[in-house]
Amino acid sequence: MYIKYAGIILSDLLQIRTCETSLLPSRENVSIDIFSRQGKIYNGFKYGTREIKITFRVMPENPYEYTQYANDIAAAFDVDAPSRLYLGDESKYYYAVPDGKIELSEIAEGVGFGEVTLICYDPMAYSDEYKMFTGTNRVTVTNKGTTETYPVIKANLTKPAAFVQISDENSSKSVLVGKYPMAGNDTSQEKTINLNDTCETTTDWLAAGNVVDSDRV
Repeated sequence: MYIKYAGIILSDLLQIRTCETSLLPSRENVSIDIFSRQGKIYNGFKYGTREIKITFRVMPENPYEYTQYANDIAAAFDVDAPSRLYLGDESKYYYAVPDGKIELSEIAEGVGFGEVTLICYDPMAYSDEYKMFTGTNRVTVTNKGTTETYPVIKANLTKPAAFVQISDENSSKSVLVGKYPMAGNDTSQEKTINLNDTCETTTDWLAAGNVVDSDRV
């Protein structure tokens, strides 16, 4: 069975004996308790963490390499944050981190049995195949996965624009960046400089009458 963790192909160092995990992550239902009403009102759910328990065997062809294999396996599981875990499928992975003890017992010279438990705080599996959608004016994106996803959206404006809008056609929700132009008003280019004069002469200035209070410039 193929197994890769934190960039290290562990199936080159060990052989999987058993791999236990649930069909779905643990589920937590949410309800609302209303006084004077019988029972409760269902208010949705969320998935909890996913636990993966792996037992394995370490048996290098050369028994003298057993210690090196054990050290390499320990180094692979020594991570600071959840890392990619591939199990069987080389194109899909979980973000997992070891939990509890990582045991390895040498039962004979150059042969050992081990056990490790990994926790996926994000219980969903991800694909190595990224989806990219490009276009102009209007781009429709279809989620072909089995769960909600949170895409990275970038907009490159090549011409002046008043707004960018992203809409979910299923939920009728939208995110608007900018603002709609007012109907009937011409849209003008925004200016950052309204007056640029060194104020050393009044040759090109026009008399405007007594419109400024005294003692003011």
